[in-house]
Amino acid sequence: MESKYEDIPFRASKLLTALRETGYDTYTAIMDIIDNSIDADATNIDIIISKREDDIIIDVADNGYW
Repeated sequence: MESKYEDIPFRASKLLTALRETGYDTYTAIMDIIDNSIDADATNIDIIISKREDDIIIDVADNGYW
């Protein structure tokens, strides 16, 4: 049976633009991710900010539980 859904490549920049239009900025998004890490009892939260071509990449990793 053919799926009625189409896979669309994820574009973080488009998502961030849409979220900014609703008042959800990058700072708030990062703070929300850190808050989720703390809620998951993470004792280590790594944030790495780098640049790739014209994009800023923000990686957040923690050792919290799911």
